[in-house]
Amino acid sequence: MKTQKIFQLISFSFLSFLSFFNIMQQAKAQVSVSDSLELVNFYYATGGDDWYYNDGWLVEPVSEWHGITLNDAGTSVQTIEMNSNNLEGTILNLNLPNLRELNFRRNKLTGNIPYFSNLPNLTKLILYNN
Repeated sequence: MKTQKIFQLISFSFLSFLSFFNIMQQAKAQVSVSDSLELVNFYYATGGDDWYYNDGWLVEPVSEWHGITLNDAGTSVQTIEMNSNNLEGTILNLNLPNLRELNFRRNKLTGNIPYFSNLPNLTKLILYNN
């Protein structure tokens, strides 16, 4: 009888811990998968391994990536600031619907400027000296 009560107490404690852990995981905001994948595509398309500053990229949470600012909730990319960072290649038609600012000045980007139809909230675009 005592063994059964101890088992029930342990089971209850374990289930309580799992519930608490689940709540904490849900409360921790994360960048959307689509935004993360779009940034990874951007990294490879512009020679990310050769950027002057690529701190955190591909190894840390997106919130720690150099040049990336997230919205207040930490769930989507709000700004990309990569001025003077040795970006090379063409400018991608990024799909980051909550992006507001894009700064690629003083890099080595070439080609046509995309229409940016997937950036409906873009209000600031800086591309000079490419």
